Amino acid sequence: MSSNVLRRVILPAYGAGPYLPAIVMERPVYVREMSDGLYSPLTYLMYKVRPQPAELCYWRMHAHLYMHWRLQSHVHAEKVAV
Repeated sequence: MSSNVLRRVILPAYGAGPYLPAIVMERPVYVREMSDGLYSPLTYLMYKVRPQPAELCYWRMHAHLYMHWRLQSHVHAEKVAV
């Protein structure tokens, strides 16, 4: 059970891994365009986060339902064993 809880914490961190190289490579362009006044840091952040909310909601719901199911089956098994 603890491995499932740990996975809920660690998997999002691993999911962020593919975005880091892109952010590092885009940094010089971002600094140049920000200093030119083309956009603000909030605009850049919204551009980077925009595609993720629907995907995050799907996987978050999936993870919560799975954990709920696992906890309920664990509680049910304890009641049966007693």
